[in-house]
Amino acid sequence: MHDLDPHERPPDGIRNVYKKYQKMKLNALNNDPDIIDLASHDASASTTSTKVHVVKEYATKDLTAIFQAFAGQDVALDVITIPDSVPVYEHDDMPGLHIIPSLFPAEIQSILLSRLLHRDLSSPVHLTNIHTHYTISYPPSHTSFFSIPHSSPTTIATP
Repeated sequence: MHDLDPHERPPDGIRNVYKKYQKMKLNALNNDPDIIDLASHDASASTTSTKVHVVKEYATKDLTAIFQAFAGQDVALDVITIPDSVPVYEHDDMPGLHIIPSLFPAEIQSILLSRLLHRDLSSPVHLTNIHTHYTISYPPSHTSFFSIPHSSPTTIATP
């Protein structure tokens, strides 16, 4: 990570897209044909006007077993809410890139986030862009970032 420059100018393509959407009004943003709203996308529709199509679907029974194996004893199986099927999308401009919106139920997201913050990111071999600018003080292994009160004078990140 020492050879990366966090202040390096982004490529022109990224800068142009950023400028386009930064200046765009909300009405224009909602009608922009380059934005794909998968929440309102009809997976069963067979229209050719969209560049996004369903390439696969995951069944609830398959996902339930996977989520239970991941969660272990952290969450009961009956509290996980999974839809009947989860569509997997692919965009024509990026073949092979599978897009799976809403794959993880809220309970699994919480477990994943907790494990990432407290187990993985506390290891010096797993650095982030925050580590480039700040020295992070991690709580003791038996506690959590979420257990530190907002009014605590404890400094977590120091520039």
